[in-house]
This record gives sequence, structure tokens and C-alpha cells, in this order.
Amino acid sequence: MPIVAIHFIPFAFHNLPEDQPRVSLKEGRALHVCEKAAALGVTQDMPESAVRLRATDAKIVQDSSPELSRQWQDFLLQVFHFSPNVESLREGVCLITCSAYDAHQIQHQFGCPVGVGDTREQALIAATVATRSRVRTVLDFDAFSQEVPITSLSVLGIKQETLERLSWLGVTTLGDLKTWSRKQIQHYFGIEARPIIGLFFEKNVWVARYNLPKEIISSFSFESPVQEPCDIDPALKRMGEHLFQKLSGLHPRKLVLTAGTPIGNLWSSRNVKDPVQKQDTLQHLMRLALDDSFAVQFGIEKLEVRLMDLYQLGEQKTLFQQKPSSKDAVKLVHQRFAGVMFHYQIHDPFSQARDQRFQKLPFDEEE
Repeated sequence: MPIVAIHFIPFAFHNLPEDQPRVSLKEGRALHVCEKAAALGVTQDMPESAVRLRATDAKIVQDSSPELSRQWQDFLLQVFHFSPNVESLREGVCLITCSAYDAHQIQHQFGCPVGVGDTREQALIAATVATRSRVRTVLDFDAFSQEVPITSLSVLGIKQETLERLSWLGVTTLGDLKTWSRKQIQHYFGIEARPIIGLFFEKNVWVARYNLPKEIISSFSFESPVQEPCDIDPALKRMGEHLFQKLSGLHPRKLVLTAGTPIGNLWSSRNVKDPVQKQDTLQHLMRLALDDSFAVQFGIEKLEVRLMDLYQLGEQKTLFQQKPSSKDAVKLVHQRFAGVMFHYQIHDPFSQARDQRFQKLPFDEEE
């Protein structure tokens, strides 16, 4: 099965409008600059004050933040639907083991650059030259390497200074670097040679399995303590929608509800015995847990719900891949249990003895 790479770099731009200049900051300096911001004179490593002077209308975001990390984990959880093998290399870059059809589905659903290759390194390089509207697949690596610029090696962890030295030597594409021997690459790149050797001389196809989150949390705060169902039920419904969306096909084994009241926090828990298939089921469980906490009589200031011990439901709806006809089903059973099946044939319909009316015969597939 091919390896699919998602190259959502910079991930901080994924929620920003593309028709405006965009700049991401790290430690107060510009890290990623879009083309429109670069046209206004914004460059990498420029201080934030200079960025705001050059591009007054630019959308400026932090390259790393707790909110951005949470959004990336939510994205990985949605991609988990396509394959259990989802490996996050860093925020914005991940590897998946899935079919080429699923790769096109991911690109269409999330609108991100997707690359498909036979190895980890090939898929990552293909993702760097892919677009948001087209999946890039590596069919012939020799021809593909002639088209890819040497700057694409940055996705493998090669430093910018090393890429500039290669350009000074006249190495502008991967095809130019592919003519080097293994010893030449090891001597020139040193500690950075490992991913390049994997790209040209090895076949790394292993993708780690995705670690499911331990718990999913949702909370809601009221402006003042509430006791009436007309105030509590809409909050439970909103939290249920948020939790059900974040579950994204997973199922919890335990629900813990904490209610903040004027006398302190009251909590209760519920064991979820059946898979949560509908949002209404989750909302009903939260209501039962709230009743168990006896917090309504004191007034509720804040609600927090934790879904714990998550698991993925494995089910097989039928024994066969598709529903066969009765004749095909009999043949399949006969092939699996040869010589065991038999059938009855009318022998003497007027006999008073039951065992004489029918005759037991071995099953013949030709009949």
C-alpha cells in the first residue's frame, strides 16, 4: 500500500483567508511569509514591528500556540478515519498508509497538499510540490527527481545553509544529487545525510500507528448560577455537539461531569456501556450524570464534561464482502467445509415411517 504525506506548512495559515497577506511569527520574528506579504517587503526573520509597518493589513499569527496544537490534534483525529497508521512528524506534516483513492479524498475534504509515494521520503518530497487542488503521485522516481527543486529537501530536515551551498555547487534538482554515490553523500552532508540516503538508497515504508487521545474535554460557563432546564439543556446540547464532533468516530467508556456551584465543585461519572452512535445519546448521558451530582439545586456556574478511555469500534456486518445469492452461498460453504454438507431427497412419500419418506444423500456441487 502506498504512503501518503500531508504537507500543511505553514499550518498556522490554514484558517486565514488567502486573499490577504499572511505572516507567522516565532519569538517575535517572521518565520513564514506568503507571496502577497513578500511583495509588500516582508522578509523572513523580520521583527514584528517592522512587519506591521510594511504590511498594515497583514494577518499575523503565532507559529506555535496551545490552540494551534489542539487544532492539529483534531486534524489528525479526522485523518485517522482513513487509516490507523497516522504518524505526525511536526505540526503541519504527517504520514498515512492508505490507498491512492483515499489520498484524493483527503485532498478534496481538507484542501491540503498531498503527496503519494512508495517510501516515506518520496511521499514527503511529492507533498512539497503538490498543490491544494492536485495530488502529486511519484510513478517514476528518476523522472520525478529531475523536476523537483533541491529546496524540497527542507521537509526532510536539511538546513537552509546546506541547500544554499548545494545551489552554489550547481545542484538545483534532486536529479543532480541522485548522481552522487552513497559515500559522497555521507561525507558531504555529515549528520544530515540520513534522510537523503533513505531517499535514494533505502526503502523506508514503516508508518507508526496513531495514538488515540486519552480524553476529550468540553466546558461551558454561565454568567450567573442557573437552575432551570431552559438554561441548562441548551448548554448540554451545545456541549454534546462539540464532543460528538471531536469524537469523530471514536467511542468513550466513561463520562465524567463536573459542575461548578457556589458551594464548590460537584462531580459524577457514568460508565458508557454501548457505543455512542448519536449525539442525543451523549446528551442523555450528560443529563443523567448531572442529575447524579445533585448540583442543580445549588445553582450551576460552570459545566465540564470529560470523555475518557476512548476506543475505536470494530465491527463486521456480514460474513461475506458482499451479499451473495443463495446458490453462491451454498458453494462457498461447500468449498470451506468439503464433504460435510448433505441434502434430502423424497424416497417414499406414502410411507408411515418418517425415516423411510426421505433419503439422505451427500451434497454434490454440480447439482
